Amino acid sequence: MEKIDYPMTIRKMHEEEGSGWVVEFPDIPDCIGTGTRIEEAVECAHAALESWLTAAREFKLKVPAGRFVQRVPKSLHAELIARAKKEGVSLNTLVLTLIAQGLGRKLAVG
Repeated sequence: MEKIDYPMTIRKMHEEEGSGWVVEFPDIPDCIGTGTRIEEAVECAHAALESWLTAAREFKLKVPAGRFVQRVPKSLHAELIARAKKEGVSLNTLVLTLIAQGLGRKLAVG
């Protein structure tokens, strides 16, 4: 299956929802992931997205195109590639995790 990156939102659960994090794909209806840690919620959300896309294709539903592109300096790109390789993950997974961690820190402080 073709890999498609979709924009996601990450938020802390509301008190009535429990505790932890919620990851949602604004372009994909009712496709979410949750977890006690941001990384866990992102992983769960990607599994939900894969299932959603599989079902959508099976039932011949329209699949949103989704794409996020960010230009970075060559030196930063090289550092990110090296770190992703060291950690055994894709560049996209590494960048999403770093963004999620940054958002988590901001929400915890803010």
